Amino acid sequence: MAVLSGELELLLVGYAGTRGTERILSEKKEELRARFGRAYLTEELLGMRELPRLSFTEQGLSARHILLFTESGKPVPEGEPDLEAKRNAGEIVFGDSEDLLPDLCCRYGVRKWRCVGAGGVLAALWDFLEEESRDEEGRRIGKPFGCEFRCDCIPLRSITLELCELFGLNPYRLFSENCYLLAAERGYALCEALRACGICCALFGRTGTEPQRIRVDGRERSFLEKSHEDELRKLFPDSLA
Repeated sequence: MAVLSGELELLLVGYAGTRGTERILSEKKEELRARFGRAYLTEELLGMRELPRLSFTEQGLSARHILLFTESGKPVPEGEPDLEAKRNAGEIVFGDSEDLLPDLCCRYGVRKWRCVGAGGVLAALWDFLEEESRDEEGRRIGKPFGCEFRCDCIPLRSITLELCELFGLNPYRLFSENCYLLAAERGYALCEALRACGICCALFGRTGTEPQRIRVDGRERSFLEKSHEDELRKLFPDSLA
């Protein structure tokens, strides 16, 4: 039975293209140093490795390596002022939270989630919708499920955009890690709650009962294409991504 009945808000939790970005930073150092400063590349690689490690379950959300206030143990919200100074002073530390948003599914009407991996956000979105009309053996059992979404609302690290520009890659088809697609009834409220916990999150579209999967870029509209080819293969042909 399909779980995406009706119109639901589509969210991306975490940043797209992170694993691909980290691999490029790690394995294309010589080429990158001709374009970027060594200190900048080191800082960006460290930033990628300091992102939270997320895990969704029906009971809620847990996060490893998340920023917490030292005294209270509460998560540090996005946009906390003087963050680096507070970290240096020991007021903020990295830690774990096993129960970040209790009763997440009931409180925000989360109907489905999926981890984004090889092929990036667009491959994950195709599968996310396609699963609704196929059985366990992949046979079609119902009408295809559709959506409308905007790529410019999908969160990306600035270094991911810079690397994709440099190497001619599509960041939305780049290997992602610690990144989830969600469909929820109260997506905006969930976004606000996640950001208050220091987790990057954005609304980028809506599901729909019509089969079209429409991508909106400014004033242009096109259709989501079925493709699971990861952009990393352009740089690393033997990659399993």
